[in-house]
Amino acid sequence: PEITDIENVSEESIQQEAIKEGFKIPEMEVTYKELDAIISYLLVVAQKIIRQYSDRTILIAGRDAETLYDVLVMMKKKFNLKINVKMFPGSQTFFRSQAWFSASAEQKKEFLENEFGINEEAIKRGTGRWLFVDTGFTGSIGERLHNEILELYLDPESLKDRDRLKN
Repeated sequence: PEITDIENVSEESIQQEAIKEGFKIPEMEVTYKELDAIISYLLVVAQKIIRQYSDRTILIAGRDAETLYDVLVMMKKKFNLKINVKMFPGSQTFFRSQAWFSASAEQKKEFLENEFGINEEAIKRGTGRWLFVDTGFTGSIGERLHNEILELYLDPESLKDRDRLKN
């Protein structure tokens, strides 16, 4: 439909246009069934995170853990919880993106501090506490974030020792 036919827009008309453009229509019945199956599990995980880690900034990996993020945010609002939960870009695509790849170390540090409170002083003094949660079955986002932080905030000699000990 034309944009001026707003009163005639329906879920079906949007799907028809999407099909014409080559998009696959999601099978929402499967998604709803999956959500029904995992919601009680997500509530248990969220309660455990809140009980054990409410003193930390909780970084939830986007994509795989977004539903857990939504549950935590809803619980925070409903029960007026004093937790700091944030969505972290949870994909290798983010770390490979031109914006991240071409950013200077100072720009990366500024982003991490402004968005997530990660800064050199908090790391070196041990005053910053973060919990990174990723629900993916495979992947290396947590390790990638860890390595990025090491490279940004630790001196090169520390990194040599880390690499030597790792091998």
